Amino acid sequence: MTVKLIRDHAAEIAASEATVNRELLQQIGEATPDLIYAKDRLSRMTFANRAVLGFLGKRWEQIRGRSDLDWHHDPEEARCFVENDARIMRDGVTESIEETLTGPDGTVIFLSTKTPLRDASGRVIGISGISTNITARKHDEAQRQLMLEEMNHRVKNTYATVLAMARQTLQSQSDDDGGFAAFEARLLALARANDMLVGAGWAGADIRDLVAAALSLHGDNGDARIACSGPAAALDARNALAVALTLHELGTNAVKYGALSVPTGELTIDWRVNGCPNGRMLELTWRESGGPVVAPVRSQGFGSRLIQHALGRQGGNAVRIDYAATGVECRLQVGLSDAGAESLKVPAPKAASLKAADGPRPEKTSVRGR
Repeated sequence: MTVKLIRDHAAEIAASEATVNRELLQQIGEATPDLIYAKDRLSRMTFANRAVLGFLGKRWEQIRGRSDLDWHHDPEEARCFVENDARIMRDGVTESIEETLTGPDGTVIFLSTKTPLRDASGRVIGISGISTNITARKHDEAQRQLMLEEMNHRVKNTYATVLAMARQTLQSQSDDDGGFAAFEARLLALARANDMLVGAGWAGADIRDLVAAALSLHGDNGDARIACSGPAAALDARNALAVALTLHELGTNAVKYGALSVPTGELTIDWRVNGCPNGRMLELTWRESGGPVVAPVRSQGFGSRLIQHALGRQGGNAVRIDYAATGVECRLQVGLSDAGAESLKVPAPKAASLKAADGPRPEKTSVRGR
């Protein structure tokens, strides 16, 4: 008798908890502006909150037990929903995806988080989802990208104007020392880095992409004499531009005077991420070997001064260049962006083009004096 009473009491508690849970879920579903829904294995609607019905402009009786293919006025949209549902149920993995849904008031973009529904044995019996309206956010992102592209276009025009002015000013002077070619190459390096930053929404750039871009400017990507290694690391826009210019200067000198000027030379670029009182820092080492013997440097050349100026010393940034006889070695310490490199969507950098300059662009550029 006692055992039966205990069992009956446990059953009452379980039934009461189930009722409370259902009522709580119902209240949450009706209060939120997000679309909350559930479907069976055939993607037929088994639950829809008030927000779903309000957005679709339909009664529950019109969509209950029917898939999107049965009631949606846009067959292509319906097919996408059903295909997404089927994939998530098949793979058994929760996904967050962007979906476009057209209702009586127009087309809206939703961020939908969908997860498989399982029975007590773990078998997938359907799908549940929550869809949040992100139309305004997507519009803002598109506007911001448009503004960045417009700014990039204007910056390129400015680069081109400066280049044309420099050519016009220096055309009567001898260019035997390669001064104008070096100036042009620096502008191209900055333009290329600017393209990369715009592609990432001006959030910054991954050091791996900056190194690859710097080497490709000299046609040295894939060169067996060059070894690069290091983890993903995100630099903010300011530091990304500074590092891009620094790598360009080092690469130019390596090709003209250093390790990459002879077949026996080698270049090693490696980096790591360290923590310090100033925050996370990138420590990069550029090390040349096997090249011509490096003569002692009595005074700092323009390239070295440019590197020091570009990196500055704010935020713990530092640079040291050693002119050892065996090869140049440069060590950089640069502050990292708060955003992780994995958050940067950086496309492959495109070749920068400044059309205002007349005449052919030199294959290799040189900077006399480091």
